[in-house]
Parts: sequence; structure tokens; C-alpha cells
Amino acid sequence: AARAGRARLALRPAELRLRERFRRDPVRLRRELAALHRSHGTSPFAGLGASLAQLPFFMVLYRLFSSPTLHGGANALFTHTLLGVPLSDSWLAALGAGAVPADLLVFGVMFVLLLLVAWWSSRLARRQAALNGSPSSEVEVMAARVARVLPYGTVAVAAFVPLAAALYLLFSSTWTTTERWLLTRGRPLPAAA
Repeated sequence: AARAGRARLALRPAELRLRERFRRDPVRLRRELAALHRSHGTSPFAGLGASLAQLPFFMVLYRLFSSPTLHGGANALFTHTLLGVPLSDSWLAALGAGAVPADLLVFGVMFVLLLLVAWWSSRLARRQAALNGSPSSEVEVMAARVARVLPYGTVAVAAFVPLAAALYLLFSSTWTTTERWLLTRGRPLPAAA
């Protein structure tokens, strides 16, 4: 995903020239953009597969920690805890059962950390949008807005899934955000116009 992001950033000036040149001919613009991406061995959707590849793992993890039985027997994963909070509990289930201090501490720390990572990821998205230059279409404007808000969706999802899956979301989003930061930290922002 990071390699694809660098490739898209490198192609951005050529894309902007094509968009300006063929702004009145959308069919030709799509054809020229496709040729540009093909000639550089990339795609506008490059890097999406790496993000989607995590989905089956997350779904299996969710299923393992939300099902009380596995293969007809008791689910042994239900016995594992984090500071006394079962990994199979969700925040909503803990609230419904009357949250105890250990639940409040574990879920509270997890939500604070998820919010910090979401804020950091949102800032990186804003920085990436600045590196890309001014958006050339309404779709790009909307995509930049969504990229700044989307990281906070992880916090909302974490409220509904078992603690084990929420921890996976925390570590996965932290890893991804740190990787993006490391790969883009040396790039200067464009001068203000």
C-alpha cells in the first residue's frame, strides 16, 4: 500500500496535466489516465488489496471470540483475559452487565488509544491531501474528506466487537499509521499559494 501511494504521488503531476488537457473529454481522459498508470505499472486501486486482505482474519477472530462453542465443545478462548476482562467481552456487553472498574479501565484505555491513533491517521490523511495538491475534481474533494473521517470508524466498530477483535483493530491501525508516517515523514509540504 505504501509503495502504491508513493507511485500515485509520483504520477500526480502527470495526472494533473492530463486532467487539464482533457477536462472537456472525459472518455479520452479516462483512456489517457489508464495508459499513464499502465506505463508506470500501477493502478489507482493499487494497495487496496493489502487492506482488504485483513478482512478474513478479522472475521475469523471475531467469530472465535464471539462463539461460546467450537466444534461442539466449550470455547477455551473464553477463559483468556486482559487484566481480568475476558477477551470475549465487548464494551456494549460490559455496559449491559454492569461494568466493573477493570472493564472500565481496559476498555477506557483501549478507546483512548484508538482515538489517538485515529486522530494521528486523520492528520496524516490531511498531510497526504496537501502533498497531492489542490483537488482537481469533486470526487477527490470527497475522497479527502472521507480519508480524514474514516479512521474514527475504527473506534465505533471497537464498541461492538469482542475485546480481542478490538485489540486487533488497535494494533493493526497503529501499525498502518506508523508505517504511513515513517514513509512520508521526510516529504516537504508544498508552499502555500
